Amino acid sequence: MVTVAICTYQRPALLERCLKSLVDQQVADGSFTILVVDNAGQKEVRRLAENHQALYVHEAKIGLSAARNRALAETSTTWIFYLDDDAITYPDLVKNFLELVKKSAHISAIGGRFEHYFASPPPPWLLRYYDTDVRPSERTSLVILQDHEYLLGGIMAFKADLLKKIAGFREDLGMKGQDNGYGEENELQDRLRQQGTNIYYSPKLAMKHLVHPRKLSIDGQVAMAYAHGRDQAKVDSTTANSPLRLVWEYLKIWQFTIPLEILRVVFKPDYFWQNGVISVRSKMAFARGKYGRIHP
Repeated sequence: MVTVAICTYQRPALLERCLKSLVDQQVADGSFTILVVDNAGQKEVRRLAENHQALYVHEAKIGLSAARNRALAETSTTWIFYLDDDAITYPDLVKNFLELVKKSAHISAIGGRFEHYFASPPPPWLLRYYDTDVRPSERTSLVILQDHEYLLGGIMAFKADLLKKIAGFREDLGMKGQDNGYGEENELQDRLRQQGTNIYYSPKLAMKHLVHPRKLSIDGQVAMAYAHGRDQAKVDSTTANSPLRLVWEYLKIWQFTIPLEILRVVFKPDYFWQNGVISVRSKMAFARGKYGRIHP
């Protein structure tokens, strides 16, 4: 009934932890299929998939969207459930999902929430960015998301035929290897909404999600902000290469953001200088990515 698709790129240790959490799901054997899409073609990843009774395919085109589309093409079940390779699922994830879609046959797109975990203790200034779980809605029961609310890419499920009809994910968006990339999940959900599909969220669908080491530095946080701006411009090409808008955004940062961040660092408890620097540099990086480049 459901294929749990895990797209991975050169992260066998994380993949193994994810697969182990799926093996421990509180459902009968045969209730779901695991599919590993390997974007790097590593022998170790193939071995891990086989050891955990998962299907394995190698997608040579680098990119998370390409890997997700390959997973979709390989899926013959009614549902495809996309899960990040650094996820640790709760034991009732699949059981809760199957119960939800059985009770509510009208659902064709649904996702959940995640909590953060770290591979090693993070610096104190970083904790404010990851001190709560991430969820598309604050509602505490099954709900249809509003237009400005989006499923999280690391834990989302769709009826496979629905995605096939709209040709899946845009492959110019999203992660490519180790390079930051965003926007493909929201863009896909916007297209689904345009054709009248309701998108659901349930807090019963939950996992733990790794805060990747690249996010543990100021430069890493700024790089993510730049990628977000760049990929927003890919979706809305009217914002790309807008030098006057870029200058205007920089002026606002110098006039308002910098003085405000100085005050926060000086007077706000547990607000570190790193937080002030990240706020200023990230806003500048986002503006540069969104307005300062010519996007194909």
